[in-house]
Amino acid sequence: MSYTSDDTGKVSAPQGAFFPGLFPGGGPRWSADGHELSFATNYLGHFLLCNLLLEDLKKSTVKPARCIILGTVTASINDKEVGGMIPPVADLGDLKGLESGMQKPTTMIDNGRFNGAKAYKDSKVCDVMLMRELHKRHHASTGIAFSSLYPGCIADTNLFREHYPVFRFLFPILQREVTNAYVSEEEAGRRLAKCVADPAYAQSGVYFSWGGESGTGGAGGTDAVENMDASNDRFLQYGSFRTLKESEIGGDAGDDARCKRSFTFGPQVLERLWVNMVKCGVNRFAANPAQAWQSDCGATAERPRSDRVVQPFSHVCRTSSLGESCWKYFRTLPVGDGFELYYEEHGHADGIPAVFLHGGPGAGCSRRMAQLFDPAKYRIILFDQRGCGKSTRKDSSSAEEQIDDNTTWHLVSDLEALREHLKIDRWVVAGGSWGTCLALAYASKFRERVLAMALRAAARMQRINEVVKTDTGTNRSYHILSDL
Repeated sequence: MSYTSDDTGKVSAPQGAFFPGLFPGGGPRWSADGHELSFATNYLGHFLLCNLLLEDLKKSTVKPARCIILGTVTASINDKEVGGMIPPVADLGDLKGLESGMQKPTTMIDNGRFNGAKAYKDSKVCDVMLMRELHKRHHASTGIAFSSLYPGCIADTNLFREHYPVFRFLFPILQREVTNAYVSEEEAGRRLAKCVADPAYAQSGVYFSWGGESGTGGAGGTDAVENMDASNDRFLQYGSFRTLKESEIGGDAGDDARCKRSFTFGPQVLERLWVNMVKCGVNRFAANPAQAWQSDCGATAERPRSDRVVQPFSHVCRTSSLGESCWKYFRTLPVGDGFELYYEEHGHADGIPAVFLHGGPGAGCSRRMAQLFDPAKYRIILFDQRGCGKSTRKDSSSAEEQIDDNTTWHLVSDLEALREHLKIDRWVVAGGSWGTCLALAYASKFRERVLAMALRAAARMQRINEVVKTDTGTNRSYHILSDL
């Protein structure tokens, strides 16, 4: 983790990531995207990851799928817990900093003066707010269980690796001998594992908390699912360190209006983050994450402009010495017979168009295929052929129905429909194995659309007019090669 300079030009103190406001000389540090580091690490990354996982969680064969977001006692979720009362107390204010985009020089969600300890606590409040909003927006329709937990004070974890050595030595002793809040990494891991896999923890909208033997969140004690009733802890705080239902969560995280507003501002920050991730070379089989939140949030975040944008948030680009270099993600292109073609683009927006045809039949595309081309020179198109990967009939999960209306010439027509959709005049057609056969079939029918061909793993066929079948029931016929 590299250090960056604060607004004064001085190098920020090492404790800047987590507790820079506790000691003189601490100042903000920034992520590569220009966000205050606690906010970027503890919240914005969670916001992005939850979004990217949402579609996979919907398709999970394990029911209910679960999304668990780590919380903390310092986030003032329960106003009876001493840990949340230690100044500076978490306070998101009116979310002015988040509304403005939380980019340098803005350091605090409430747009106030930077305080490292408060920045950390505020970011963890946002995590619990995120959990509550996900629960409200998606649990009923998807069945996904969204929850949060405080696993206890893991005082000797590497969370404090950049703090002063004296603090790292004394803090675990304080938690073991005075507060009795200490939890080992192993026990914290077991608590998290229960939230992940134990059927009793398959609850949504819940903030799980263990009271421990002393009622202060430490080792031992009652399981979180049974820790619902209020009682006195070691410091005579009644109702602390207990599991809270969604309606019992307090502080800023329990404010419905504030939760909704934070969720509305999220896509605007996320859009800028996604653009910067593209600059760093991030590549995924997914749409721009801001798109998934738009229907729920009604966000109208300004997105990168391009004459190739054909649907909201589908295009992400940047400008460099090479010109406009971008990735475009599209969920699907309807091609008839109930099939929707999944495709994606990589490389240079104004580069030489090149499409790569995967093998199989039935293998599906892989982003490794894009690495065969120079992204500074080529506009690279990958797609899953009908019946493969993500290009399946949406109204059926039957393998047999995926091969109906699915012949070589159907695939050739799909390829031409994709070219027309992308408004490409001529393109390089590349492929390997079965992709080579499909490329030759396409060239035999649409020769004028082929700029060049790059083929590998071609097999010699002795009886070219014979219908050759591959796997049982695939209905892929190669007799079309007799026309070449």
